[in-house]
This record gives sequence, structure tokens and C-alpha cells, in this order.
Amino acid sequence: MWLGIDVAKLAATKQIQRIVLVAGDSDFVPAIIAAKAEGVLVTLYYSSSGVIHDSLYEVCDDRIAITKELLEKCRRERRLRI
Repeated sequence: MWLGIDVAKLAATKQIQRIVLVAGDSDFVPAIIAAKAEGVLVTLYYSSSGVIHDSLYEVCDDRIAITKELLEKCRRERRLRI
């Protein structure tokens, strides 16, 4: 609940331009709608093996499934930076 309130506040005061959200349920939908009304772009990362609520999937601008391949790519890139 607090995270959704923060998203709406930050969007309304133009402190953010993009949100990256890792979720699967519809609890964030009202906050995302409010943020998008302020011009914020929303990228959703979700579990490819889990359940994602249709309304959450539909309301986001970009959607990226968290797959084994994505996680491995992140691990490789992290090793290169260290």
C-alpha cells in the first residue's frame, strides 16, 4: 500500500519519469493508472512461471518476463562490471 502511495505522490510532483515494477498482482493498478496520468512510463517485470493479473499486465507500458535467460544475462553483466 505504501509503495503505491509513494508512486502516486512522486508522479504527481513530477519527481519521476519511469517506474520499474516487479509484481504480479493487481494491488498496484490504481497507483500505476495515477502515475501514467502524469506521464510516467511503467515497465513491469513479472515471473514467467507465475501468475500475473490481467489488469496489471494491460495497464503497464512495457512488460518483461523474468526468465532463466534474463537472470543469467544479469549475472554475466554483473561479473563484467566487478
